[in-house]
Amino acid sequence: MTYLTTTLTDQKTNLSFQKTTVTSSQNVTTTYTLVEGGQMTYTPTSASAEIMIEFSTAFGRRDPDNSILFRVQIGDTVGTLGDVVTNNTDYFNAFAGTTTANIVNTSDMITLKYKLSGWTGAKIIQIQCKCISGTRESIVNANKLIATTADLLYNPTMIMYEVS
Repeated sequence: MTYLTTTLTDQKTNLSFQKTTVTSSQNVTTTYTLVEGGQMTYTPTSASAEIMIEFSTAFGRRDPDNSILFRVQIGDTVGTLGDVVTNNTDYFNAFAGTTTANIVNTSDMITLKYKLSGWTGAKIIQIQCKCISGTRESIVNANKLIATTADLLYNPTMIMYEVS
């Protein structure tokens, strides 16, 4: 028998979803850049809300090995984006290796998840990325099977919601 309840502690409300269709991979450089499909404007129902971000994408190698660092930025406008908390503690994700021996042709699909405290009014949320090392370059929103194959595109999704 199946029961439906509306008193679960992890209910998702005020859900916003976007899927971005990409036409090419995005080269990751040594400067933080918006990941295509990784920007959304969100308004919580209250300043005490618990906000979840889920961003799904793929990354892969551009040269023999790769490195990629993701971060979350928040602001009233694109020009005022900044760290979520001091030093953005808990709002970074890194994927890399230190030698080429074990990471040649590395690629993967990933879902980044972050929890934010609520705020008042609309805010812009961005997922940005950069290479950790300029000698280990990556692509995002795509992956590769091997060095000689074309990029396999991945259409990113971004979901934001409140949990109660």
